[in-house]
Amino acid sequence: MIKRVLFLAAISSLSGSVYAASQVFQASVDAMQDATITETTPLHFGSINPTATSVCTMTNTGTVSGDCDASAGSIAAGLITITGISENVPLNVSVSGGTSTELSFVSTYDINNASASHESIADSTVTAVTTTAIDLTIDVYGAVTVGSTLTAGTSYTVPYTVDVTFQ
Repeated sequence: MIKRVLFLAAISSLSGSVYAASQVFQASVDAMQDATITETTPLHFGSINPTATSVCTMTNTGTVSGDCDASAGSIAAGLITITGISENVPLNVSVSGGTSTELSFVSTYDINNASASHESIADSTVTAVTTTAIDLTIDVYGAVTVGSTLTAGTSYTVPYTVDVTFQ
């Protein structure tokens, strides 16, 4: 009888592992929330010569040159603020100029509160950054060109787009 018990014990040990218990658990994640993009300071070139092909160029300091009135008090480089993100988040950022019936705009921009230096970035360039603060800011400037003769004393706008995506 003892030989039979030992034989059965030996066979059962060769047949594989026997679990004492098994349980499935779940790992979880929280998806990051989308960033919020806000125009903190509107981009304004001031007054421009209304003649077709006139060009007004702005630097990152808000200084304008070309076919525009450099003394106009309304001149301001644009400031865009991106909120709702955390530090050390890898993002792709781009600013793309646009056109309207009368104007075209080619953007240049700087990205602030990100790792490394990101200055004088050309229109529509996708730039990979990692945030170093909770808010990311973008200085927007560039050149606006008159496509067709403007009506004197009238205000005109031209769109531009800021895109921020997760890497």
